[in-house]
Order: sequence, then structure tokens, then C-alpha cells
Amino acid sequence: MVPTDDGSCTALEADTANRRVTFGANANCYFYTNFPAPCQEASTDGYNGLAFSVKAPAGDASMVVEIQTTTTCSATAVATSSYFTVSGLTGNTQTVNIPFTQWAGANAASVKGFIFQGFSTTSSTWEIGQTSLVCGAGSGGNSSIRVTNTSKTSSTSEVSLSASTTASTPPGACIDLLIDDWSSQSRLTFLFYNALLLPTSDDGTMKSIVVANNRVTLTSGSSSYFYSMVGCTSARNKYGGIGMNIKAAAGTTLQVELQTSASCDSSSSTSSSLSSTQLGWTFDGTEKYYSIPFFKFSSLDTGHITAILFSNLNRAVTFGPLAFYCGGTGSPYPVASSSQPAVPTSTVPATSGPNSFVIDAFANPDTNALGFWHGGDNPATYTISGGTITFSMKGNADLSWYTQLSGSCSDFTANDNGYLHIAYTGSAAFSVALQQHNPSCNEGVAPYPQTWDDVEAGRYSNSAKTD
Repeated sequence: MVPTDDGSCTALEADTANRRVTFGANANCYFYTNFPAPCQEASTDGYNGLAFSVKAPAGDASMVVEIQTTTTCSATAVATSSYFTVSGLTGNTQTVNIPFTQWAGANAASVKGFIFQGFSTTSSTWEIGQTSLVCGAGSGGNSSIRVTNTSKTSSTSEVSLSASTTASTPPGACIDLLIDDWSSQSRLTFLFYNALLLPTSDDGTMKSIVVANNRVTLTSGSSSYFYSMVGCTSARNKYGGIGMNIKAAAGTTLQVELQTSASCDSSSSTSSSLSSTQLGWTFDGTEKYYSIPFFKFSSLDTGHITAILFSNLNRAVTFGPLAFYCGGTGSPYPVASSSQPAVPTSTVPATSGPNSFVIDAFANPDTNALGFWHGGDNPATYTISGGTITFSMKGNADLSWYTQLSGSCSDFTANDNGYLHIAYTGSAAFSVALQQHNPSCNEGVAPYPQTWDDVEAGRYSNSAKTD
């Protein structure tokens, strides 16, 4: 079988006698070869890899080979994609053998087709020849696969086939870069920074943002978006894309936008976006790994990536840890385990005295007794009724409830000898925090807020667990 294109490549010439095509590559150029429906049962038929000839421009060129497979050999089954980077191409005509095992997660028993894309050099001509399924592609245990060089000047050469690194990055030198592991509700929705210590948030219109078990669940409003800044990350010759686990119901769609800036100035960035459909994503309600390969974005400046943004979410989605991955294929970012905090072993004697003023009597769903805002991270976790508020945090210790004491800043010096009284029933396994402004009460002066101090309610509760 000889690959064909969709008209996206330039200066295309077909040499049918020698079964090869020559073309000029550009950012959108790709070639594909498909099998007759419903699929090619390659591994069942005894094949264990793909072989093709390629002549790349001289000078350590690379390309990406995508395999499309389905879980079952059915005409209605939805194909999923796995990617592999072939690098170290010399400029001579070479035959590349890629074992199916090099495509992580691919089902070689149900192959739909192959796509050749991500050509690293656009300044000279490429050539792709006959493409075949083979029985002797090897086991794929090594990152460097022996290929035959068909030029008369050399007998053999090495082509690097990399799922985790490219030719310009020595093996072991590249480490996946974590953007966010969703380790804390308060870090995300109060402090507004990610694992890179850079800004992250929504546009203020998300219905809810809930963090639990190193996952974040976004429930979107009509036009909400969520973003995470990545500084000015250079992914060139290092990271092949960004990936994360996603859990979403069938029929869910969303938009992924990457922002870049040649000057590393996020205020003057260039945006490139693709829909989940264009990325080949489908959802079925289970958590799976999904990748955002950079080569799929037209003219993306991979040397100056400043942000990633998600928008147009038509249903709630849950993201796992978000990270840049090395090379052509990613995998879920491993999250370090953490120990549970120690349970308090002593308590502070209860205080008593008259009320100075009432902060909240829970008579209004939107405002407290002082007339200022109150609310929580996730409206589904609390209910206000009959002068009380009932919490059900569903095991998520990072979810919070907030009540505002003033419109800007309050001086509590007169209450130095006072105390905060909370009437409650149920568990005392919660904390109470006080947010302190900076000395000038100026939102434009860092730090804002200055500090966030909390105490454990269990150390101050009475034996009846009512105060």
C-alpha cells in the first residue's frame, strides 16, 4: 500500500512504477493509508509491525506516525489514536520497521489505518514509499530500531523511534513537566495557583470547581473557560504535547486552546485551538488518558508556550493531573502519596461570655447577618434552611465555606479579648480560618491577602460537641 494525502501537502508527485510519492511538507501536511472496512486484524493474521521507506531532508529530521485502532473490529467502533516519533533520519532513503508494541495502548488486532505527519523540516522535499505490514519488526524493547539504508553509499543506519524522547534529547534527560496535580481545593480556588506556582482559575462563571483525590471536576456555565499558565515553556525538541486523564459522559465536547508569545508576554499572546472532536477524543463515562499533541496545532510556537485553556464544555468533566509529556507519546502523571494529618490529642477549655455581634444567622442564602457575602466552593455540599447550614463535604477536606466580615477591611482590636462562638452539631473534624489583609488594606499591594490562619475546631469544642 502507498500512502496518499488529502491535498494538504505541496508539490506532490507520484511515481507509481517505484511505488513512492515525493512532496513538500508544511505545518498541515499529512499522508494516510487506510484498510478496507471494518478493519485489518493485523496481529491475528501474524503481523507484528509496520514497515515503510522514507527519504527525509538531510540533517537529523523527524516525523510522527499515528496508528488508528478500535477495541473491536466493527464498522461502527470509534477509532482511537496512538503516536510515535521517528527521529534521526539522515537524508538517505531508509526503510523503517516499527513494532506494534511501540504504539502505547494500540490494539493491533483491529487496525483502521496509519497517518504520517509532524514533519520536522519544511524547507526541502520528502519521499515516502511502499508501506507494508510485516512479520519481523522485532519486539520493540529498545528505543533504537535497526533499519535498512537502501542508498549505495552505506549499508545500515540507526533511526531513533521514540515514545518518550526525541533525538536532540539524550535518553533519560527529559522528565515530564507537571502543570497541576489538583492537590488542594484552597490552592486552586482561593490562592489561584497551579503546581508551577503560576496563575490558574476560571473566568468566574463556572458553576462549580471541585478538587478531590488529585482530580478537578469542572461544571461549566453557558460560556465558561478554565485556564492554567505555564510561564514561557519551551517544548521544542523536548515535549511532544500535554496530557491528562479525563472522565466525562458520552457526548461530552470541549475546546482546547494553547497560547504562545514570542516575547514571553502573556498579555500579547497568539492562540491556537482545536475541539475535542478534532483531537480525536471520545468519552464513555470512564477515566482514560488523553493527549494534546503539539503537531496537531497549525503553526504553533512550541518554543514559547504561555497557557492552556479549556472552554465550551457542554457537560461536567473531571481532569486528572495535567502535564507536558516527553516525546511523541504521553502517559498519566504519577501522583505522590500523602499521609493523613494527625488527630488532635488535647483541647482548649471552652470560653463563655455575651455576644458582641452576630456574624451569620443563616437567614439568607446569599448574605450573612452583617449584610455581606457568604458562600462555598461547591453549592452541592451545603444547604441553608431554618437558620442553620448543613454541610456534606463527601470526604473532601479541601472544600470551604466563606463569610465576609466587611466590604474591605475591619479593625478587630476592640475584640482582642473576645472569641468566636459557633453553635453546631455533628463532627468537630473541621477547621476555622481567619483571613488577614495587608497592613494598608490595599488589594493592589502584595501580599493580598497577607495571611490565612486556621485552627482545628476539635481543640475548642465542648464534650457534648454543640459549641
